[in-house]
Amino acid sequence: MESGLTVGYDVINIATGNRRSFVRSHPPGKNVGRFFIKPGAIEFANQAISDAIGQFDPVFVDEVGRLELSSDGLAPSVEELLSSQSQAIILVRDEFISDLREVFGIREYDDVRVEGSSG
Repeated sequence: MESGLTVGYDVINIATGNRRSFVRSHPPGKNVGRFFIKPGAIEFANQAISDAIGQFDPVFVDEVGRLELSSDGLAPSVEELLSSQSQAIILVRDEFISDLREVFGIREYDDVRVEGSSG
């Protein structure tokens, strides 16, 4: 946050505490909306999820969105997680819930909605 505006997000492997810049409001990186995905960030996040599978339960993924629904971003590790025995807790915006279920073939789930503002 800078002057009350969101300028980026980090990805954190909560098992190790390792952190990496994920998106920022300025290049370099792959442009997605108003942000740029930093080089190596998706690989870092996918590896953190893959490493957690079978080692931790539940495994949290924050968040699945447009990239993953188009088979990009965290899609490989989300698919791996959903086909594993680990419990998946996936955060997704309301507008993508139906698509998430369809794209990843999710048949059994608990839907917990959280209301409030986000940064």
